[in-house]
Amino acid sequence: MLQSFIGREPVLDEQTSTFGYALLIHGGTETLLSQTSSDEPTSVSIDDISLSKGVKLFSNKKRVFIKFTEKLLLEGYWSALPVTNVVIELIHTIAPTSEVVDACKILKTNGYMLALDEFHYSKTLEPIIEIADILKINIKSSSEKEVEAYALKYRNENIKLLATHVDSLQEYYSLRKLGYDYFQGHYFCKPEVIRSEQMPTSRITKLRLIHEVNKTDFDFSEAEEILKHDPGLTVKLLKYVNSAALGLRTEVHGIRQALTMIGQRNLRKWISILAVSTFTEKKPNELMSTVVRRGQFCELLAPHFGFQGNEAQSLFLIGMFSLLDAVIDLPIEKVFDAVPLSDDIRETVLGMDTPFKEILDLAITFENGDWSQMTRIINKNKLQKQTVIDCHMQSIEWAKSFVDE
Repeated sequence: MLQSFIGREPVLDEQTSTFGYALLIHGGTETLLSQTSSDEPTSVSIDDISLSKGVKLFSNKKRVFIKFTEKLLLEGYWSALPVTNVVIELIHTIAPTSEVVDACKILKTNGYMLALDEFHYSKTLEPIIEIADILKINIKSSSEKEVEAYALKYRNENIKLLATHVDSLQEYYSLRKLGYDYFQGHYFCKPEVIRSEQMPTSRITKLRLIHEVNKTDFDFSEAEEILKHDPGLTVKLLKYVNSAALGLRTEVHGIRQALTMIGQRNLRKWISILAVSTFTEKKPNELMSTVVRRGQFCELLAPHFGFQGNEAQSLFLIGMFSLLDAVIDLPIEKVFDAVPLSDDIRETVLGMDTPFKEILDLAITFENGDWSQMTRIINKNKLQKQTVIDCHMQSIEWAKSFVDE
C-alpha cells in the first residue's frame, strides 16, 4: 500500500502525445523508499518496494521520471525498478565525481534512461552529459538566452531536451520552434487564444445534453432516444462498455443493452464523459485523462467531506467542468452562458466560496504537487492521509478506461 503522496505531471512530446510522467513525491524519493524496507537496497525485490508498485500504477505503460539523490544512485536503488518504465533523473545538486559517473555508466549499461534535472551547463558535467539521454531545462530559472543556447548546442547531438515549467501554450509553441523535444507543465490545460466569442451549435447541444442527463427525473428511455440521434456518442458508449474495464464475457451491440450494463446510477456520469470527450478529439489525450481523473477524484472525496448522492455527482461535474475552458477554448463564463447548470457547479468552477470549493482545491493541489496547500485542506477537514491517497490512486486507474492511447 502506498503511504506517500505521489502526484504526477505529464511529459508530452512535440506532437502532444504523452511520453511519460514526472513523479511529484511529497518528501522526495528517499522518504518514500525509507518507508518500505530496511534490507540492503540491491537485494530488495521489485514487489517489496512501494515505489515500484507506484511506477506500475502511475506510468500507464509510459516512462516515469524519478528523481535520484547521490545516495540512491550509488546504493543501486535503480536496479529494483522496471527498466522499460523509468527514467532515472539525477537531482542538480549531485557532484559529478568519478563514483557518480561510474554509477551512471553502470545503469546505462543495464538499459536505463538517464536524465539531468534542472540542467545548467558546466564543463565538469561533460562526463555525465556524454551518456545522458535527456537534459531537463527549467525555463523559469534559465534565461531566455540559455534556453535558446541549449537548443542550438544540442540540436544535432544524440540527446533530447525537455523543457519544464511550461505553463502556457505560447511557451510551448516557442520552445517547439526552437527544437525542444519534450515539455513538462500544465500548458495543455490552458485554452487556445480565443478567436471567436461564439460557441458552435454542436457544442452547445452536447453541453445541454449534459444538463439534461443530470436532471433528477432523467431515465433510460430518454438516454436511449438521445443516443439514437447521435451516432458518435453511441460508438463511444459501445466501445467503453466492451472495453476490458467492465470485463464482459460477451460483446454488447445494442444501446439499451449497453445502458443496462452501465446501470441507472452511473448513467449520468458516463454520458457526461462521452459528451465532453467529443470536444477533445483534436486535443492531447492527457487533457481528457485529466478531465476524467479530476472529476472522479472529486466524487470519491465527496463522502469524506459529508456529501452523498446527487451532491457527489455534482462534484464529478465540478471536476470535469473546471477544465472545460481548455476543452472548448472559450472563457468558462461563456460556457456557462450557453448552458444552464446549478449554481453550486457554476460558482465552484468560477472560484467562488461554496461548500464544494475545498474538494476541487484539494484535487488541483494534488495534481500540481502543492503539498503545503494540500496538507492544509486535509488537516482542516480532519481527513485521513491514506484515504486521500487511495482516492487519488483509484481515480487514476478509473480514468484509463476513457482515454484512447
